[in-house]
Amino acid sequence: MESDTPSVDRPSKTPLAVTIGVVLVAFVLTTGIITFSTLRRVTAGANPDSTALADYGPVPAFHLTERSGDPVSLADLRDRIWLADFIFTNCAGPCPLMTMHMCELQKALSDSTPVRFVSFTVDPDRDTPQALSEYADRFGASRQRWWFLTGDMVTITHVAVDGFHVGSREDPILHSTLFALVDRRGHIRGYYHSDDPDLIRHVTDDVAVLLRDRRA
Repeated sequence: MESDTPSVDRPSKTPLAVTIGVVLVAFVLTTGIITFSTLRRVTAGANPDSTALADYGPVPAFHLTERSGDPVSLADLRDRIWLADFIFTNCAGPCPLMTMHMCELQKALSDSTPVRFVSFTVDPDRDTPQALSEYADRFGASRQRWWFLTGDMVTITHVAVDGFHVGSREDPILHSTLFALVDRRGHIRGYYHSDDPDLIRHVTDDVAVLLRDRRA
């Protein structure tokens, strides 16, 4: 979990005990998600169909703004497989590494592979479309395949906590360092540690499973 918070003014500080409790709960939930996802992958066998992948439920509807300034919604991702993460551009911790790993996945899943990449900022007050655009350009993120989304904090927190089951409602800057795979129906089908040395293989294997099954 991200623990280095940016130096921003806050109306009030969350009590230390509450913050520690939130982080511990998030850690337990994240560990459980990853363990279950890994077990499903290991026991799936060769050439599984999409039922071999866990289904963690649907991503909730959202309306946000892309770095281009264009409005986007969950409906714009319908019938597409996509990979999501949560970052912010002033992050002094793992965010740059996460974005670098997403770039590696962008290269591994070539332009001919119908997969999108979506990065949600957890610091929308500072991460304007322009700030996200400058950040994305530093990493060579494709404008056609990779969206960087900003908007209101309520929507982003709802997507992260209620939809992807990551992050913290009390302190959204304490975001997850997981990647999540979403199928064509908008259901979350896998979670991956951003520092997993086999990240690319695990993601591309699971993407191949979803691509083979047009129902997913």
